[in-house]
Amino acid sequence: VAMPTHPVQSSEIVIRATCGDGLRESSEQCDDQNLSSGDGCSSTCTVESGYTCVGGSSTSKDVCSGTCSDGILQHRETCDDGRPNADFDGCSTQCTIEPGWTCVGAPSVCSSTCGDGIRTPVEICDDGNSLSGDGCSRT
Repeated sequence: VAMPTHPVQSSEIVIRATCGDGLRESSEQCDDQNLSSGDGCSSTCTVESGYTCVGGSSTSKDVCSGTCSDGILQHRETCDDGRPNADFDGCSTQCTIEPGWTCVGAPSVCSSTCGDGIRTPVEICDDGNSLSGDGCSRT
């Protein structure tokens, strides 16, 4: 006796992650709704070094930002001295250059800008010029 054959139906639904669609799915570490690297979430939907990505889910995209105070200049940081709790040293705890300072490199090294009229904690005076002999020397 021959048994009739019927097509087999499956209730399995296979969902494939589509990197760049703004929905964090499957094996994606992040998905910021673009395929650009260098913004925290790479073109392969992995979190890039020096960044943190939050908010992503199966219904919303990730928002990525540089990890401030890790000593690496990233994204919108103008300085990063690797010191998480130190303000008034040239590089703020939000990784922006403080008024009266100049910062270079990564980790950032900051120095007071003498003669700019902004007295920083390391300056005795700052009269807004670099002339000596007027009560405030240029050093």
